[in-house]
Amino acid sequence: MATSNTAPARVVAMTPWSCTHRPVSQRGTGVYPVATAQPLAPLCQTSGTDTLTFLFTDIEGSTEKVSRLGDAYSAVLTDHNGIIREGLAVHGGREVSTAGDGFFAVFTSPRACVAAAIQIQRQLASHAWADGERVKVRMGLHTGEASDESAAGLVGLDIHKAARIAAAAHGGQVLVSEATAILVRDLLRDDVSLRDLGSHRLKDLGRPEELFQLVAAELETDFPPIKTLDNPLLKHNLPLQLTSFVGREQDVSELAAATQGHRLVTITGPGGCGKTRLALQVGAELLSGDGDGVWFVDLSPVREDSDVARTLAAVFNIVDQPPVPLVESVGRSIGAASMLIVVDNCEHVVDGCAKTLDFLLRHCPRLHVIATSREPLDIESETIVRVPPMSVPENDDLDANTAMSYDAIRLFSERVRAFDPDFQVDSTNLATVLSLCRRLDGIPLAIELAAARTRTMTVEDVERRLDERFRLLRGGSRTAMERQRTLEALIGWSYDLLAGPEQIALKRLSVFVGSFDLEAADAVAGGGALDAFDVADVVGSLADRSLLQLDAVHGSTRYRFLETVRDYARRRLVESDEGPEPARDGHAAYFERTRGAHNLLLPTQEELARDRASWPLERADVLAAMQFRFEAGRVDNSSIRLVASSIESLNDGGNYQMRDELATMALDRMPPGADPLLRSILLRQRSTARNLLGRAVDAKHDARDAVELARERDPVVLGRALWTLALAARRSDDDETLRYVYDAATEVLDARPSEMACAYAHRVRAQIPELGSPEQRREDADSALEYFANDARWIPAVRHERWWLEVELGDYARARELMLENFDVAKLDLSRSRHVFVVHVNHSMLESLVGNAPEAARAWEMAVAAGREVDVPALQTTALFAAGLALSAGGFDAEAVLLHGASLALTEQQGAGLEHTERQLRSEDLSRLRDRLGPERVEQLLVDGSAIGFGEARSIAERCFQELAVSPPNDQGKAWSVDS
Repeated sequence: MATSNTAPARVVAMTPWSCTHRPVSQRGTGVYPVATAQPLAPLCQTSGTDTLTFLFTDIEGSTEKVSRLGDAYSAVLTDHNGIIREGLAVHGGREVSTAGDGFFAVFTSPRACVAAAIQIQRQLASHAWADGERVKVRMGLHTGEASDESAAGLVGLDIHKAARIAAAAHGGQVLVSEATAILVRDLLRDDVSLRDLGSHRLKDLGRPEELFQLVAAELETDFPPIKTLDNPLLKHNLPLQLTSFVGREQDVSELAAATQGHRLVTITGPGGCGKTRLALQVGAELLSGDGDGVWFVDLSPVREDSDVARTLAAVFNIVDQPPVPLVESVGRSIGAASMLIVVDNCEHVVDGCAKTLDFLLRHCPRLHVIATSREPLDIESETIVRVPPMSVPENDDLDANTAMSYDAIRLFSERVRAFDPDFQVDSTNLATVLSLCRRLDGIPLAIELAAARTRTMTVEDVERRLDERFRLLRGGSRTAMERQRTLEALIGWSYDLLAGPEQIALKRLSVFVGSFDLEAADAVAGGGALDAFDVADVVGSLADRSLLQLDAVHGSTRYRFLETVRDYARRRLVESDEGPEPARDGHAAYFERTRGAHNLLLPTQEELARDRASWPLERADVLAAMQFRFEAGRVDNSSIRLVASSIESLNDGGNYQMRDELATMALDRMPPGADPLLRSILLRQRSTARNLLGRAVDAKHDARDAVELARERDPVVLGRALWTLALAARRSDDDETLRYVYDAATEVLDARPSEMACAYAHRVRAQIPELGSPEQRREDADSALEYFANDARWIPAVRHERWWLEVELGDYARARELMLENFDVAKLDLSRSRHVFVVHVNHSMLESLVGNAPEAARAWEMAVAAGREVDVPALQTTALFAAGLALSAGGFDAEAVLLHGASLALTEQQGAGLEHTERQLRSEDLSRLRDRLGPERVEQLLVDGSAIGFGEARSIAERCFQELAVSPPNDQGKAWSVDS
């Protein structure tokens, strides 16, 4: 259940024991979108928080009025809203949000808030309502802190407290917290006073709060006992909680609705995720003066299934009367009573719970039950609600105030403040807090244990020591159950409840790093006492017990661990008799059999699509499998194929350094009898990576070795190696090697061993301008395009090479056609960030060549936006070259020379020469710039540019392009927009 930042819609009361108004959690979620943008002037402000006075209001009995009045209720609501908004405006209050008939407003002055409440209540009482209707509004006032406004709105536990105070009031009554009372007591007029109502437990089950009733002339003064847990009309045994209920507001609302609509709701989730506290809070929300109350039954001390009914009977003071079974006595006692029972900690006596509750639900028609358990009860009519850990931000691109809208961050901050009242999540510690809460999987108990550690160490110290989390996170409350005092005991409790096969599977599956499906689970966990059918059942059982999490991905179910559970299971695996080696071996063998078996030479479109879809899911596990093989010294052709296949999967997403490292690791560990073609493929892959990393000389040596290994063995492997060697030779200005490549490609064409081999041979010859005539090169390029026509993976690259050829030959119209075709591919697959980047860079160059500087600038900026994830040195030099052309076309002559100088310096640092066409275009542009600026100034600017680096050069380009951007885009430019 995802936490929402907006107040949800009304939940209609469906049973007598449920509230006659919507639950408090639906009125005050603790996170409120702000209605307007004017800043509040706080009473005081520290560390990003404002001290404000909060006002909550809503109409008593609004559900009944809507039902009775129908359409006429809208006129009542209009008058009501007008009176409240007038009172807010007169006294400087600001409306933050509304939900149905409820208002939430804030004041910088508590005295002004009191005055507004009095005025509003007087006007409501004296207003002439249609048809003699009476509208009575309850109000709650509280002064406290709220975090600064952000995208998430106002955030703070004091907001939540104010909402609960309002919920305790009766219509026409204004309740005031002790915090507000202290501030206004000496400022009230003579005709206004505060009546001390004593200490009361609000429905968040936390510590009692001192409450006061606002008394003033023309306001009602006599009311029944307020609607707190101390009210004798509210029948319950809900236990006092010593800490505040933090977050989960939407979860409470959804569970309350589910409980109203279903007889049995079982809350399941991993240990420590807060099932008990959540169930208690739902019970408190649904408690009212009607019906027969809400009753809590704690099964944690129970050891035998037969004692479940006995524990229930004790709660209701039912005496065992043999020979009548005790469960029947309980059922007779409850009978037709309308009540909610919260049965907590069912997992260790699940059979006894299932039988007892099934009997009661069948014989007590108005009984509703919330059960908490780490696994379902599996009885008829059960509704299962899986409670996830608390919400944690997925990315780091947020500020502290926004982070506080996430439950895990709020919980950690609140609990740390119990030991350090001045603690705030701010820019100095935000990254540490985010990391800590993520690494603890958002598990509330783990977060509370970590917060407790801040009594003796800093937050940074706690986060650094999380690798030893089971030793670190000890020492919870001395009064808590033993299994909740340490993180290890918490998970160990669940582990000990598993059957033997389930324990074996949990330990073996812990070798997975990411998510996995049933096929992968069987490969790793199967064997010995577990066959394939056993594994399917056991994995399902582990998911039911919340030890595995379920995700639906691409229409199939995948399983994953919370990191804390995985750490525990791995420790048990290491300590077990079998140890981790068999499971890790099965894990590696599975990926060698699946990914490693893919066609490395001519993969089908289906294989390519499957690889691309599955790689993000399997990447971490594949890397772990390879690491295991290399560490164990068990490298063979299967493991080498897995490395090569993984590098192919990385091809479309950059990762050039990783490709280099993987290929090097495999090449260094290849056994003497390994397949020479696999060595050739790895050398070619490493050459490609090193070429794009700017290591052209190293790339050339690898590619040359790859060619020699492929000769006489496989023409397709040879063709790809020749292409890679040609690329490296051009980068390092090696004419001798280019001749060698050209001749070798011609030999392939003469032999014509296969269409794909010929495709690569034509592709190679088309890109060697020193040796082929323009006509021959076009013919080779067309032949390569024809051969690659059905290969979606390579056609954009081949078309891009043909684009360079047309630019070189001056046919800009044909070059534009080719770029538009590639742009269509880029629009369809924006995940291939390098391809999108190259399309926009080349578009920018083309516009510069035809003199359209504003459009060249726009295209370059789109390239930079698309290429933020493309960390490729060789592409950076091309980007600076393109920017230099655009600046030259736009009249920024000095800046253009600076960028040419920066690009040339980067090229030299990388040990790479210039592409033939790029060298030709740069020479022509510098010649024009020398004519405009003079040779001496151009030479000095080239020297200056060589010292500025990529970042400063890009900033220069962006500043100049801002001036060019004032020109409206032409029709061609619109066609190139990615947004279009």
